[in-house]
Amino acid sequence: MLPIPLSVLQRASGLDEDSRHILHGLCTGVEIAQIQDAVRLSRRQFNQRVDAIVEATGANNRAHAAALAPILRIVSPKAVTSSLTRAPADLTEKRLSMVRLLVGGATNPVIATELDINVTSVSKPLGDIHEHLGTLSREHLAAAAVVLKLVPLNSVLPTLPERLWTGTDAGQPIDHHPPVSATT
Repeated sequence: MLPIPLSVLQRASGLDEDSRHILHGLCTGVEIAQIQDAVRLSRRQFNQRVDAIVEATGANNRAHAAALAPILRIVSPKAVTSSLTRAPADLTEKRLSMVRLLVGGATNPVIATELDINVTSVSKPLGDIHEHLGTLSREHLAAAAVVLKLVPLNSVLPTLPERLWTGTDAGQPIDHHPPVSATT
């Protein structure tokens, strides 16, 4: 079990209804245009709101925020997996490594560097993984990978900024599925 910083729990629990709706949509593969329409935001406003969600969760980017969402109980595991078309099976170690890096917030160039491959060699396997699992976006894949336990929690949580792990910012130990709550 790994601790979640208390500040992350508090900020994530303080997300407003629209922010939770946006994160739910990202984690379940809803098209961005549909999410924007549902919350009545322009593309610019939507991107600003997503940036605020990323900041509130302490994530590196959208995919990392989506991976954290089921852990922080912002999005239910069932919601994440209900739209998957296939069960995970037989992902190669290299593809699992790609998923681990993506879940931690890595971009395609970072994934390529970490795996010592050409950046153009990242998109096709990620597309194959999407097809294999039935995920519809990087965010959906990140959330599904956490819920399906394709990646260990330590590939998600330690990538939170170090400032969140110091001092009085220690949180409750967690595992994959029990509800997370902060106590002082």
